[in-house]
Amino acid sequence: MKFEFLLKNTAFGMLLGLLIAFSTAAIIDTTASSQLRQNAVYLISAVTTLIAATLAIVGVLSNIQTQRELEAKRRHRKFLSVKSVFPNALSDACDVFERGIRLSTTYELDAQEAGIHEHNRATLKKVRIPADVTNIFRDIIEFTDDDQVAERVSGLLREYQVALARWRSLSDENLLTTETDIRMRTVFWAYLYAITASLFDIARGNSSRLETKVTATEISTAIGNVTHEGDFDAEIGLYARTFERRFETHS
Repeated sequence: MKFEFLLKNTAFGMLLGLLIAFSTAAIIDTTASSQLRQNAVYLISAVTTLIAATLAIVGVLSNIQTQRELEAKRRHRKFLSVKSVFPNALSDACDVFERGIRLSTTYELDAQEAGIHEHNRATLKKVRIPADVTNIFRDIIEFTDDDQVAERVSGLLREYQVALARWRSLSDENLLTTETDIRMRTVFWAYLYAITASLFDIARGNSSRLETKVTATEISTAIGNVTHEGDFDAEIGLYARTFERRFETHS
């Protein structure tokens, strides 16, 4: 806006300066006065064109600035709208990840009863985040000014895609699943739950900065919400280090 203001004043300053210069020259120098009268049409045309061009630039810049302000307001209102439903979206995602923990521990046993392909299709639906939740997460990434929040939510979606891909692979009849595989799969869902839970404070407005980290404690708590069976310490430690490597290095 300062540049636009400068251009406006430049145009009118030029006009005023030229009028003063011509008037002074006409009064002091009769020769100059005669030449001014002879070339008055050309001078007026040139000055008018120059001023018109300057004002046209002012108009273009003013329009660009107005569009930028409108876009900034639109983005801000969109962010406020998305932010208002962010906590609910996190809760819905946590429900899905808890379901993933629960289904992981008994997957092979349940698949024997229902059939591996049918069971995989049925459970895959249960571990899918609803489309509206995914859209909210994407909008948060796009509209937030907090790079840490954007990185955390983006990382959550990225890790979740890995979880889905691994779940689909369970339909392979030739896949040999060990107890370690089951524990890793279970802890992965707890890891996703812990990442999601780490966003609640900032989503609810309890904190202005994303300070919550995902440690072994948070992952262990996520598993404890669903099951107390099994020793997951080694896998929990692995995913706690995974968080440090994939998230904290970007902070």
